Amino acid sequence: MTPSRCRGAGFRATAINIALIGHGYSQGMKTMPPLWRLLQLFGSRISTRLRAAFLLVAGIIGLAGWVATGQMRAVLASHAHLSQSALPMLGVSQQIEHSLNGVFLSIEQLNQKGTTASPSVLGQEIETKIRVLSQGEV
Repeated sequence: MTPSRCRGAGFRATAINIALIGHGYSQGMKTMPPLWRLLQLFGSRISTRLRAAFLLVAGIIGLAGWVATGQMRAVLASHAHLSQSALPMLGVSQQIEHSLNGVFLSIEQLNQKGTTASPSVLGQEIETKIRVLSQGEV
């Protein structure tokens, strides 16, 4: 190199680039396979690692939300089943209990001495209530 060439501003910038990056950096990046270039571009930066961690956390939160949604749908299906089948049966059982209480009240009146109702009327009433209960017509 001649001293006249070393004095220009362009030489100084080229020398610094060669010292920091290397001679074949610009050619190496052009001839590098695209996947490797992408990996080298994104794989070594802290911001990329932070993005990956953020995406991982977002994925975990999304998965947890999806599982929670599935569990909530199962709870709602169970509630609908309960509302459609078990609660009407509870109402029927309450009606049966009410009818049985009426039968037992009639039997008690029949067993008591000095009642105003005749035994034959109470007997027919008991038979009617028992027939209704055995047929399921509450």
